[in-house]
Amino acid sequence: MFFKRKKKIVNAKQEIVLEPFTKADIKQLILWITSPHLLVQWGGPKFQYPLNKRQLKKHIEEALAAPEKKKIFKVVNTETGEHIGHCELIAIDYEKRTAKLVRLLVGAKECRGLGRGEQITRKLLNYAFDELGLETVSLNVFAYNKTAIYCYQKMGFQVVDVQKEMREFAGEQYDLLLMKITKSIFQGL
Repeated sequence: MFFKRKKKIVNAKQEIVLEPFTKADIKQLILWITSPHLLVQWGGPKFQYPLNKRQLKKHIEEALAAPEKKKIFKVVNTETGEHIGHCELIAIDYEKRTAKLVRLLVGAKECRGLGRGEQITRKLLNYAFDELGLETVSLNVFAYNKTAIYCYQKMGFQVVDVQKEMREFAGEQYDLLLMKITKSIFQGL
C-alpha cells in the first residue's frame, strides 16, 4: 500500500523576520541554488557554480569585517521557525544615506508565488529606512526577470536606468535594470 505524503500547507499571511545569516545557514542556501543560471540570477558575478561552503564562509567573513557596510540576512517564518529565504543590504553609506538591495531569494519552493518576495522586500526596506536611517535603496535586476520586477514595482521601486548587455552567461548577453526607491515613496504606499 502506498501513502501519499501530505503537502505542507503554507500560509502567505504568516509573518517573517530577518535574522543574521550565519555559517549554520550555509547548507540550506546551497540546497536552494540548484543551477548555474539560478546562481547568476541570485548572486551575480560574485559566486562560482557550484556554490559551496568556502565561498559562503568567505562572504560571511567579509560582512563581519565591515558590518557597517554589509548586512546579510536569512528569512525566517515566525510561525514555523523555518528558514525560507535570503536577502542582503550592501554598499551601505551612512553619509549619502544609501544602500543596495541584493541577493533576495525565496528559497523554499512551497513559499514561492505567495507574495513572500514582497514581504521580504518590505521588511528589508523597513530596516533600511527606519533602523539604519537611509533615504535611498537601489537594486539591479535582470530585465527578463519579470516576476521580480513586478514585485519591486509594487513596493515602489522605479526603473532609473537600463544597462544593455551588462552580464554575460553561457555565451548570452543580458540587460540589467537599475531600480531605486526613496524613503518618502516607500512610506507613501
